[in-house]
Amino acid sequence: NAFALVTSFWISTNGNRQIHECSIISNLLSVTFIVLILIGCSFLMMNLFDISQTTGLTIVLLFVFSYVLMGGTYSHAYTNAFQGFMMIFITLFLFIHGLKFFEGGFYNSLAPFGEYYASAINPESNLYYSVFSVFVSGFIITFALMLQPHILTKVLYIKEDKDIKKFIITTILSVLCFSLMLFIGFYGKLAGLEGIPQDKIVKEYILNQFGTEYSVFITLTLLAAGLSTLDGILVAISTMVVKDIYLPFYKSEGNALKLSRYTLVAVGLISYAIALYPPKYIGLFAQKGVYGLAAASFVPIFFGTIFKKNFSAKSILIVAFSGLITHLYFNIWYGVTNPAVSATYGIFVSTAIFVLIQLVNYAMKRTTINQQEERVSP
Repeated sequence: NAFALVTSFWISTNGNRQIHECSIISNLLSVTFIVLILIGCSFLMMNLFDISQTTGLTIVLLFVFSYVLMGGTYSHAYTNAFQGFMMIFITLFLFIHGLKFFEGGFYNSLAPFGEYYASAINPESNLYYSVFSVFVSGFIITFALMLQPHILTKVLYIKEDKDIKKFIITTILSVLCFSLMLFIGFYGKLAGLEGIPQDKIVKEYILNQFGTEYSVFITLTLLAAGLSTLDGILVAISTMVVKDIYLPFYKSEGNALKLSRYTLVAVGLISYAIALYPPKYIGLFAQKGVYGLAAASFVPIFFGTIFKKNFSAKSILIVAFSGLITHLYFNIWYGVTNPAVSATYGIFVSTAIFVLIQLVNYAMKRTTINQQEERVSP
């Protein structure tokens, strides 16, 4: 985080950069998400090959970073297509297989676990305790995450305008299918798997419900799901470091490819070091970083896309800082446990500051124009 903020300040004070170039450095916060994926994949590797977590972590790191280093965007695109088909098939299979747990009805099956366990809002929870924490913040943070480069790059795969409709339909259907994986949490609870950390519940559920031959195939597909997201983030980070930091200042493309590869190696080593000694709740750890990224970059990316003008780098720096700091303040020091809620507060604050800055600039510009007109008027 410190490196990202210092670099943003250096960029803002050393040139009139466009809005996305000034804010995109915050994607270094994606390291937290990389750590989450590495740890999840290492657990799956433990289940698949009966090895230690450290060994599994090392294998995953070397495998995915190697093919991204060698193949770049091409390997990311084609491996994702194959992985996507596998993921949709296994998602539907796991969802349908677990419906047996709801034979007595959805709410009746979950009622024994608590009065609010099956309700949309749980006032006893410190995560999902209100309409705002469940629906409002969930919608806003998801919208902000969809603007991130490792997701937006999927649009670049469209060759012709006529393919946009197919792309949108495919996206909607895929999202609906992948959302069904959330039911694995219910299935694990109903299968009697108590006292298992959330990071390991999927692995334990597969071992509990399926034979060796089925669990191997399912585990491979879940592993593919992690790798497909991981390589997308890696491609985005390495590309942005070269395009938005190196080339604008040095203009030389000779060392650009080397720099992108060095960046991947550095990100890999940092992520590996954190994954060896992860925080207690790795899911929340990843959300803090990724949602901090969304809070910092939402306003620059969204308004930079909507309005075809260059905003001042200093104003964008202020906006990015305000979104990130507000998110961290509420999440770490003010006791807001749900990172989506604190990040939404950050988006609200950064948006308000951005609008205020634009209004002040507009008022100052109009004042200057009026003064000039008064001087030249007869």
